[in-house]
Amino acid sequence: MKTIKFILPLFLAFTTICFSRISDTENDALISLYNSTNGQNWNQKWDLTQSSNSWHGVTVVNNKVVGLNLSSNNLSGKLPSNLGDLSNLKVLNLSLNKIIGEIPTSICTITSLENIVLFINRLE
Repeated sequence: MKTIKFILPLFLAFTTICFSRISDTENDALISLYNSTNGQNWNQKWDLTQSSNSWHGVTVVNNKVVGLNLSSNNLSGKLPSNLGDLSNLKVLNLSLNKIIGEIPTSICTITSLENIVLFINRLE
C-alpha cells in the first residue's frame, strides 16, 4: 500500500509534465517569434520538435504561457504581429537583443501583462 501511495503522485506529476500542452494559438505565436527573430542564431535555441514547455525562457502554468524571458539571447529582426496571442502572458522580457521595428500593437491587448522589459534593442 505504501508503494501505491508513493507511485501514484509520481505518475500524476509525470503525466502532467509530459502531456501538458499549450494552445495551438499560443504555440503559433511562439514559433512566429522564433522565426521572425532569427531563432536559428539565438544563443539558447528552441528545439521545435519538442514541447514548448521545454523551450528556454518559456514559462507555462496550467497549459498557458505566462512568462517569456529571452533577455540577452541574440534575437534579431522584427517582433511578429501575433505576439498578442500570448493572452495569458504576465512577464515579457526581450531586453538586450537586436530587435528592430515597431512594437506590435497586439501586445496592448494582453490584459494580464504585468511586466514588459524591452530595453537595449533598436525598437521605434
